Amino acid sequence: MKSGLPRRPPAPPAPDGDGADAKGITIFNPDAQGLRLDADGQPEQLLEYILSLARQLNPGWHLSMRYRRLEAPNGAEMALTSLEFNFIKMFAMVETGEAISRKQIVQAFGEDYLSYDQNRIDTMVRRLRRKAESDLGLKLPLNTERVRGYSFGDLLIIDP
Repeated sequence: MKSGLPRRPPAPPAPDGDGADAKGITIFNPDAQGLRLDADGQPEQLLEYILSLARQLNPGWHLSMRYRRLEAPNGAEMALTSLEFNFIKMFAMVETGEAISRKQIVQAFGEDYLSYDQNRIDTMVRRLRRKAESDLGLKLPLNTERVRGYSFGDLLIIDP
């Protein structure tokens, strides 16, 4: 007589003391003690470990919300002023390569578009590009889009 319940798969073979079965498969159970780097009870260490892995898996540009820093794909970092940070953060909120208009930029800065001196944006962008080449050793993928504004031409990921 068959019951309507599915059959349970057989239990995995018992480990031989090193945490792996005879075929080399690591077995995890409810008694696992966390990461080998002793991250139990230390969520900040765990977060840093996870972010490090994410950077290795996503080799784009990373914007740190906590430290207001921009990290290049080569691992070099540069500190950002609050204005530069707010400017770069806008590109993380849109698709890669999507242009952000000057009007959107000025409004994000909390300024009136009609009375804002547009040269201030150009000057900030020029300084930011120079700073990136100096601090990071890479060209910032910040593109000027004629008539449309600016775009960021590479993957930009926000880190908490």
